[in-house]
Amino acid sequence: MHFLFHEVDLQGAQVISLDGSMTSDLRWEGIPHNVLSCVFDLDLGWDSFVIKPNDSATFQSLWLVLEEFSKRVLALYEKQTIGVVLYRGSFDLSSLFPPFLWEENPWQLFAEYLHRLTSVLPEHVKVFVLFDTKGHEITSVLKQVTKERFKHLIVGIDGLELHQEDKGVKTAIILAAQEKWDELFSSALEECLKEMKHPFRLIGAVDLHQEWEGLEEVIIPLREMVDRALERQLNGFIAAGGTVLYKKPIGAEGFEPPTHCSQSSCASQTALCSDRK
Repeated sequence: MHFLFHEVDLQGAQVISLDGSMTSDLRWEGIPHNVLSCVFDLDLGWDSFVIKPNDSATFQSLWLVLEEFSKRVLALYEKQTIGVVLYRGSFDLSSLFPPFLWEENPWQLFAEYLHRLTSVLPEHVKVFVLFDTKGHEITSVLKQVTKERFKHLIVGIDGLELHQEDKGVKTAIILAAQEKWDELFSSALEECLKEMKHPFRLIGAVDLHQEWEGLEEVIIPLREMVDRALERQLNGFIAAGGTVLYKKPIGAEGFEPPTHCSQSSCASQTALCSDRK
């Protein structure tokens, strides 16, 4: 399981599965009392209903399950709990929505739905959303499960090879913003991922300025993805001593010569940034 955009340490944690479906009596008996750390895998029975607009009855039922879970379980195991799995299932969301909703963006709808549900849980509890991505293209997966979309959730993917890590990694690949993620960027990102020989982080274009601490270099898969907002962030990263690498055009292996910052240029950019604060 790869966790995207978050550093997650589940070593030694016990996974406790609980039935939170519509048919559950919500008693949840048999939870061990001597557990030291755990993740509660709460099965809400996603395969037993369809998400429809204005279906307040289904949403309210799920809300009540999470409310009872908070009162009966989390209240007793608050210190031991690392997080809660709110969804574990297929990356293919077609069974969760009626066909007419596929004209909209079901991924955005699903993310918003999950965020609404998590509001009943305590703020400090991590919420996991786990997708089985076997048989799917890595770029198709990364396009949908962005931090920009699942910003308050921890996304995990299983079934794809990805050398992505978070702890101690000095290199990051920058992902295009949603509105700039097209087929051209997907092709460039796919080539970039294939050429990576060492661990890297994945950072969304809108988050670079918040997450570049500890990084030595960032990789831009496609020059065309760089808008004015990202360019300002890249200039700030360079001014802070970082290096920017641009992937060569699609079909060509390797990267263009790195963009560094000369000492005088860094000083002037840093001064400019300071003047703007």
